[in-house]
Amino acid sequence: WVPKAKNGPADENTETTRPIPMLRRLAQVCGVQINSEHEYDFSKASGPLKMADLLGVIPLVKTCKPNWVLPEVEQLIEHAKSNLRAANTADLQRALGLANQAYNIICQVTGAEHENAAMCAVVMASVLQSAKDLPLALRELKRALSLFEYSGQHDSLVVVQVYMALGQLHQALEEFDESITCFRRAIYLLDLMLGPDSSDTANIYHKLAIVYTQVGHYQLAKSAVTEAISRCGENKILMGYILRTFANIIAVGSNDFTEAFRYENASYNIFKQVYGPDHAQTKECRSMMETYTRKNVEKLHATDNK
Repeated sequence: WVPKAKNGPADENTETTRPIPMLRRLAQVCGVQINSEHEYDFSKASGPLKMADLLGVIPLVKTCKPNWVLPEVEQLIEHAKSNLRAANTADLQRALGLANQAYNIICQVTGAEHENAAMCAVVMASVLQSAKDLPLALRELKRALSLFEYSGQHDSLVVVQVYMALGQLHQALEEFDESITCFRRAIYLLDLMLGPDSSDTANIYHKLAIVYTQVGHYQLAKSAVTEAISRCGENKILMGYILRTFANIIAVGSNDFTEAFRYENASYNIFKQVYGPDHAQTKECRSMMETYTRKNVEKLHATDNK
């Protein structure tokens, strides 16, 4: 524990920048449960925790427990995933049958509340989504989320991935309020696990900005995409996609085609450097730059005519 310096300017060597994620990780490593409703004072030299804050103890043991309770189930899931990649109707039906068979075996051996059952449900949701049966895919993902949370993984990376998948499914079904809620929940969990300046949340903020744009909340979309840019880090490809989205938000929400061209041009330069001038993304950026130029000229002519 490194307390905040009392004298002199704040320095990254003398104060922590991620107190809540660090406290969460400390509790995990020590195997204790702490009161999440308490306002902890991180400025104390003795640390923020007291004995009264400890709610329980979780035994920490090393284990060689496999990811799947039965090798037969793991093989069925792997076969299902291989058929899923083929993506034709017959293979998708076979993949769904294999995943469902694995799920039934898990239910017979361990019961339906096991995390392996949740993993089977995620695979079935992927198959149903590939088959364009989005309502059933949504049902399977919700079941997987409930099972993961029931098994104690409510703040794990796999739950974040399920929330992201749920957000995308709700978006495809035009259930935008639910989509925003799921993306916000994923961001909250990642901030809790990795800290508020993690680059892993940039992609989720980008998706959130797209949803806000679809429903016409352009200011919220700008805020989300600005947050995505600030967290993107060194991921140039993701930055290129985020800048393209920002250009579209400005063009649609503000009719500022000059500014939209500027962001589209920045995206074009990234894709040209990473993919080359003949890549589809680079060509699409070039096409949008021409579109923004044409619309800006039309806007100026319309203003002059008035």
